[in-house]
Amino acid sequence: PDVWDEILTHFQKWKSKVQDLIETNLDINPEAVSKEIVNKVRLNKMYKLLSDDDLFDNVVRVLSPRGILLSALKSKLERISTYQAKDIKYARKLISILEEKIRRISP
Repeated sequence: PDVWDEILTHFQKWKSKVQDLIETNLDINPEAVSKEIVNKVRLNKMYKLLSDDDLFDNVVRVLSPRGILLSALKSKLERISTYQAKDIKYARKLISILEEKIRRISP
């Protein structure tokens, strides 16, 4: 019993420290996060990130477990009129990849 009390005490201390860590589930605030991504990440970089299945499965799915962020990104990319002509090609490819990835995540 003393060992369990010690373990519980340790976990309580650990939990109090962990709560200050950043949130990794970006599905919580998809509109703000997708806006920031579209404004700060070049489309060709997004394309490379989403095209890599290993990276998608091991990183992107952790950040967007339900695909809500991916849907928000897709929606923003569909309104491509603000991009330059060279970006339209990547935007169309990204929309296609996002549709595929969202289908993989959604039940």
